[in-house]
Parts: sequence; C-alpha cells; structure tokens
Amino acid sequence: PGIFLQMLYPLSILVVPSLVQGTFAAQEIAKKIDFLNKYFKDLDFIIIGRGGGSLEELWAFNEEILARSIYNSEIPIVSAVGHETDFTISDFVADLRSPTPSAAAEMTIPDKNNLINNLSLLKSKMTRAGKRNFELKAENINSISRSLRYQRPENKINQYYQYIDEFSARLSSRIKHQVELYEERIKKDSQRLDSLNPWAIIERGYSICRKIPGREIIKKLKQIEVG
Repeated sequence: PGIFLQMLYPLSILVVPSLVQGTFAAQEIAKKIDFLNKYFKDLDFIIIGRGGGSLEELWAFNEEILARSIYNSEIPIVSAVGHETDFTISDFVADLRSPTPSAAAEMTIPDKNNLINNLSLLKSKMTRAGKRNFELKAENINSISRSLRYQRPENKINQYYQYIDEFSARLSSRIKHQVELYEERIKKDSQRLDSLNPWAIIERGYSICRKIPGREIIKKLKQIEVG
C-alpha cells in the first residue's frame, strides 16, 4: 500500500491476506480470488503477488488450481510474483504480468500529477480546437451571407423569366418558319394538280384537227405535210 499512497491518488484499497507459500498456499489464494469475484464484483483489478524467493517458495503460483482460478476470474488480475527474473504459470494466465509488486502499482494506478498535467493539456487542446471550429463556422456563415448578397433569389428568378422569354421567341420563330415552308409546299402541289386537271384543259380550250380527205384525226406531227 505504501507505493499507492506515494502517488497521492484518491483510491480505495482492499487488502486480502493469504498464504503465499507452502502446501495450502495455492488453494487459499484461489479461494480468495473466488471470494472477491463473488462479493466484490465492482473491483477494478486484483493484484496477486509476493516478494522474491526460491523456486520452492514460489511454487504455489505454478499450481493448476490457482492457474484455473486466475483464468476464470471476471475481475482483471495482475500477477506480481517475486523479482523481475522470476516467472511462474500465474504470470502467463493473468491479464497482466508485472516484474515486482511495486511495479504492479505503478502499472495499474496513474500518477496524480501526470493526470493533472494530461487533463490540463487536453483542456488546452479542446479550447483551441473549439475556438478554431467556431472561427471556421463563423467564416462559413459570412461566406454564405456574402454569396446571398450577390446572388439574390429574385435575380435568379428574373434570369429564369428571361430565359423563358427567349426560348418562347425562338420557338415562335421556328414554328412560323415551318408553317411558311408547309404553305409554300402546298401551293406548289396545288399548282401541279391544277396543271393536270382535265377540266382546266377544257377551260383553256382545245380543237380536233382532221386530215382531208377522209377526215382522219391528226394525232402526230408527221401526219402533217409541209405546204
């Protein structure tokens, strides 16, 4: 707990004593882990650890019963057994391995001063970002305002009216031209039909020429003799 107090961080520490070596150490540590998972589910994490020792003294942390208890724990577990050079099965089953108990405290609890500095830095960044965002929004609004000032809606409507008038004039001119073409074509066709109308020939007058004697009707020019 001493290392936690040095961090000047407001936290609650629950110390659960247990055997850490001997024949029944692994079973007792496993029971304590199960106990914490059952009655203290709101814990942020559990640190299981002890100081250095010989392989026999650390053997409890190699037992299967303890390894299974660590694996099944719903609360994250940090294994902090022995010195930095000591490795046990608990280290590989736990959520995090720490070389020493003191290092486990440093790894799991942030330093208060660092938190204050980080929060201050974050506040400064957020303030600058908010100010910059406000400036960008204001500039965007000013840009839209200037654009609307030079492109008023009534000007746009007048442009569309002008476009409609020009289109109507072009359409009327084209229709008039097409009508004139059709009238000219009808006039020519009428003249052609009139020239082929047999009644028109009768109205112009005609004669039937006969050759004397015999009163043979002259149909071809070669039937007529010169003189």
